[in-house]
Amino acid sequence: MLNERTYMYSTSGIFKRSICDSLIIILIVLFVFQSIVDLIFDHNFIYQLLSFNPPSIRSGYFWSLITYGFLHDGPLHLIMNLLGLHFISRHVEEKIGSKSFKFFIATCLISGSLIWLLFNFGTNSHLIGFSAVILGSLCFFCLERPNQPITLLLFFVFPLRKLTDSFSPLLRRVYC
Repeated sequence: MLNERTYMYSTSGIFKRSICDSLIIILIVLFVFQSIVDLIFDHNFIYQLLSFNPPSIRSGYFWSLITYGFLHDGPLHLIMNLLGLHFISRHVEEKIGSKSFKFFIATCLISGSLIWLLFNFGTNSHLIGFSAVILGSLCFFCLERPNQPITLLLFFVFPLRKLTDSFSPLLRRVYC
């Protein structure tokens, strides 16, 4: 019956969550905190302290290599990162385990900021968002399962895999 299915119950306690669930909660709480700080102080206060940019590295703010991932530009930016975290990163955490996933997150954040720095070294722009982890998880997922089709939902309704399946004979003729 229903109680025999593994997804209907959790063997862990209420405080033992997966890393992805904990990150979703942390990102929402930090976004609310960021919004409150933006209302009280100057908008640039939190960005100068926690976002990643070339002047912050020159000033010795090395924590910004990781803290930039916990800032977001708006609710839509946060929601898209949370969806990616829930649907993509959860599979990576299940595959590599919680301890390795923490290292994976730190590696993605640091490598994402350093790659961004290569292309934006002379600018004064800021890097924020959890997208480096989401894209790192997508790369891991695709490299682990290269032949598994991924169905994307356009406007959360229309599956895009069916569209690409209908174009595949045309693409074979063009590229082969």
